[in-house]
Amino acid sequence: MEATKKQLNYILSLLQKLPPEKVVKITNEYDLNNLTKKQASKLIQKLLEEQNEFSH
Repeated sequence: MEATKKQLNYILSLLQKLPPEKVVKITNEYDLNNLTKKQASKLIQKLLEEQNEFSH
């Protein structure tokens, strides 16, 4: 099942808060055009962790 529009919008908003090198690394790991709901959930979790590391 494909990721929801809400998940994708949240992922994009989280990506915008990270430094460019992190964004490139993460977007190379995940195909944002073909994410499943489960993959999107894992990616959101990863992005939140990255954001916490970046903000400290």
